[in-house]
Amino acid sequence: MSAFNGNGILILLLGSSLLIFVLLINVLIFYVIINSAIKKTVKPELEKNGLLYVNYKWTGFWGCGDFRDKVEFALFKTSYNTSSVYSFIYYKKGDIMQRMTIKINLTNLKIDEVLYSREL
Repeated sequence: MSAFNGNGILILLLGSSLLIFVLLINVLIFYVIINSAIKKTVKPELEKNGLLYVNYKWTGFWGCGDFRDKVEFALFKTSYNTSSVYSFIYYKKGDIMQRMTIKINLTNLKIDEVLYSREL
């Protein structure tokens, strides 16, 4: 009898589908959080300092950009009480493109503060 009978394959497919679903939900949550932080905090701060926002690039699940933090990621967190999301921000100072990292601190998926890796 094969180890991969009909039930084994079904369980494997369901497990893989669940993993992909959880990953996609996490990416969607991070996308919404980063865009919200950029719109409400980063863009106004850049404009206040005479800088022009260009774009962002998410550092990924385990990246922390220019910050020296230890990043932990768990697919199945029992609580999202406190966590951080990192993103590279590209902006222009005159004609010169520059990059910095933002750290978005969260409590229960609500933005608490946005920290910058360099002075604006």
